[in-house]
Amino acid sequence: MRGPRPRVVIAGGSLGGLSAALWLRSVGCEVAVYERSRAPLEGRGVGIVLHPATLRYLIEHGMVDVRRVGAASRWVRYVDRNGRVVHESRDRYWF
Repeated sequence: MRGPRPRVVIAGGSLGGLSAALWLRSVGCEVAVYERSRAPLEGRGVGIVLHPATLRYLIEHGMVDVRRVGAASRWVRYVDRNGRVVHESRDRYWF
């Protein structure tokens, strides 16, 4: 890339925002990611789901062996405060 590097601001540090930051940085942009929450981020689940595009980026750039740092799942289950399953679906995700 010639000339000054483009500066990019990403609002939101979710996995989508972080993935976008990685892709933009890999093409030469200067990237800043900002995240804000008025309340503690509690009760949001048990792990970080790797979106297929994020997983592809990590593999293509040789950044991580997903099998060594992640866990595959075949089901996604949502439970209530008492531990009862309120919804489940068959899915293949990496956490």
